Amino acid sequence: MNISMETDSDSSPLGLLVRYRQLLLFYALALFFDTVSTIYFMNRGGIHLEIHPLVRWGALIYGPIAGPFLFAFLFKFLSGLLVLFYVRRLAPCILRLAAAVSTIAGILNFWGESLLMR
Repeated sequence: MNISMETDSDSSPLGLLVRYRQLLLFYALALFFDTVSTIYFMNRGGIHLEIHPLVRWGALIYGPIAGPFLFAFLFKFLSGLLVLFYVRRLAPCILRLAAAVSTIAGILNFWGESLLMR
């Protein structure tokens, strides 16, 4: 007996993408904001200021524009999809939290230096 609340179409990967499309769009926009702000501060202050090791290595290998796009946006978005597909019940909470953290990180990338160095 199947006691799952999800139908078969909702539990397929395509069904999950359709069901959570607004959340995925919100998550992608937050990641994009974080990526653009990372590119901004890397071009302003240098790659060595990046704290996230994967993003820093990507920027060192592919440059301060392509590196953050590949490693800060693409890999984090693919990780969000993996969360959606494999941790279905907690995925909305995890993706909302990750979007909030990315938004805060983007704000700090743009204005953190002036806010923290007063």
